Amino acid sequence: FCVSGDVTEPRSPVVRFLNADLNTADPMKIDWLTLVAQIVNFLVLVWLLQRFLYGPIISATNQREAKIADRLTEATNVKQAAEESDRLFREKLEELANTRESLQATKRISGLSKAKSEVQEARKEWHRGLAREKKHCCNLR
Repeated sequence: FCVSGDVTEPRSPVVRFLNADLNTADPMKIDWLTLVAQIVNFLVLVWLLQRFLYGPIISATNQREAKIADRLTEATNVKQAAEESDRLFREKLEELANTRESLQATKRISGLSKAKSEVQEARKEWHRGLAREKKHCCNLR
């Protein structure tokens, strides 16, 4: 502010604007040609962006999503196949364990029956030997 006597004059345009009477200000003039040109420019810009920027980006994103979905489907199929293979492997493993146990039991039984027959054969041989001894002893008396 500049003080000259009793009157204070605003020098800043902002202060002059704030102190201005709104009724006396000039109304804003609209240049219709410029407004239409700016709207057309904006629409052309939107079309160009859609055509050359947003369109390819959205297309690439959609292709990428499709590839990811295909990979997820393939991964799910592979996982299911692996689970099925694992299940079959475990079934075979359990079947082999049961077969092994039955073979071991059969082997034990055959081993026991073989041992039993050997014992019986040895017992028979012992009884024959005992009978010969008795016969030999009785002949000596």
